[in-house]
Amino acid sequence: MSGIPAWAVRGAKCVCIVGDWSETKRHVVDPEGLMSYPAKDAVYTIREVRVRYVTEWNELLVGILLVELVNPIAAGGSATGEEPAWDIRSFRPLVSDAAEREADVGLFTHHLDKLPVDA
Repeated sequence: MSGIPAWAVRGAKCVCIVGDWSETKRHVVDPEGLMSYPAKDAVYTIREVRVRYVTEWNELLVGILLVELVNPIAAGGSATGEEPAWDIRSFRPLVSDAAEREADVGLFTHHLDKLPVDA
């Protein structure tokens, strides 16, 4: 990942795009089964944005904490003594229907202005 997406800020609304939090991942991060997981297509509010460089993977990871889901410090966060963060790649920004429609139409209005009119 190249950095923090511009939309990833405290208070921003986002939508979960992942529906399967595999049992393998759950056992690594949450061996006691105490965590709550985001639901696919559910809307959440960003509580905190975290950036970590993972030496073993040679990768910069961006994670978020959600207002609606507060989890205990688990195995996945115990190295830092923090609540585990959710991978930003599992979310997208929430875009209102009106904004989407305006953006969609806005892409084509310049073509409409230049069409010749047959009389």
